[in-house]
Amino acid sequence: MVKQGYFFTLDALIAVGVLIAGMIWILSINTYVPSQTQTTFTAEDSINTIANIRLYELNSRYVDMLVDNGTVTRKDNTLLEQVGEFYYRNDLPSASSFVENVSSGQIPQQYGFELLIDGNSIYASSTTSNTTALLISKKVIISGIANRTLMYGPYEAEVRVWQ
Repeated sequence: MVKQGYFFTLDALIAVGVLIAGMIWILSINTYVPSQTQTTFTAEDSINTIANIRLYELNSRYVDMLVDNGTVTRKDNTLLEQVGEFYYRNDLPSASSFVENVSSGQIPQQYGFELLIDGNSIYASSTTSNTTALLISKKVIISGIANRTLMYGPYEAEVRVWQ
């Protein structure tokens, strides 16, 4: 009779151990849901930054080099106006290189970033895919002065941020 009590107690302890291990395993499975609010803030901040910061406000050797070699003629342009000017002059490699340089280190690594002008991709930090869990898009209208007498735009500038 005593032996049966040990077996029942041992069976009960094993069953409780299996249940606890199962619960720990189920609770450890973490479904990943990207943060929509953080992605929205990242998209808004990135479009506001490139739309409002002027070239003379940057401490960038790259921008100074572009000014010195005559690629950039107006340091009073915002970053986005300068990209629009490159787009107007059909100098997409300079526009892409410019966006890559001024945006490096500004967008966290876990986010993808793309800038489009009138639906044409100027720069993408990584390739987008149809399986992106979360994509946030923010748009602004840009225009500017290409030289003293000629205006360009309006263009629709769009920033896409995804996770």
